[in-house]
Amino acid sequence: MMPSPVAAKPPSVAHADKDKAELAFASIVADPKHQVQNPHAISDADWENSIWDVAINFWSDPGMSVDPSPRSRKTTRLFSASMGSRLLPEGRSVCETAGRPTPSQKGIPMDKRLLDEDAVMQICFVTDDVQKAAAWFSELTGKPVPPEGKAAEPDEAQAIYNGKPAEVGCRIIMFKFGNIDVEFLQPGPEKSAWRDLLEEKGPGCHHIAFKTKNLTERNRYLEDKGHRLLQRGEFDGGRGRYAYYDTVPDLGVMIELLEFDNDKEAQPKQA
Repeated sequence: MMPSPVAAKPPSVAHADKDKAELAFASIVADPKHQVQNPHAISDADWENSIWDVAINFWSDPGMSVDPSPRSRKTTRLFSASMGSRLLPEGRSVCETAGRPTPSQKGIPMDKRLLDEDAVMQICFVTDDVQKAAAWFSELTGKPVPPEGKAAEPDEAQAIYNGKPAEVGCRIIMFKFGNIDVEFLQPGPEKSAWRDLLEEKGPGCHHIAFKTKNLTERNRYLEDKGHRLLQRGEFDGGRGRYAYYDTVPDLGVMIELLEFDNDKEAQPKQA
């Protein structure tokens, strides 16, 4: 059975969203270094995904321009097509937009002890050379290499590693697909949850990531099951935080939880 149709946003709301998105797009492509603000928060919402998708395509195609010329119409068409398919009406999930029934549409109650939505947000591969790994993946898939990102600076990250404050860093390149993000991550030289697995197993899959609305509750659930918190920190640019859990003995890789400020539930502040 196909999912029931969901009413679209009123034209005035959709138009306002598009105007806001176009302003965000113009701000991003004005950066001469072609950087994204926050590699984690790229997955914050489909709305933001669309903006960065278009920005990356723009940087990869010399035939595009933001100037008011015939070339700029190519950018406009691409932008309109992307946003038209990715601006979701309130309450719609990626599964619904893609035509895939969600568990609730199948009549199956969703187990929310760990998951807030029926989706894997990200899979990450740790590497000694993020640019080399990304270039290989780009050649394999035909997708352009996205701009490089990084972890937040220590004062902003407020990272905890093995229960103690730590200064940890990494370089990140994130490839965006319609249903998941594929991340390549190069750890800094210091000890971290990233470097630990790289040194233990060599380059390869580091974690799979899920979005959560309540990191406090999910943290309690995972630690009660014996999966201790290895590292957590704030995103570069703010807006949320990440946490890695030791599921390596059972899964072979870590589990990462991503919590975003724009939809998190009220919860006690972590010490």
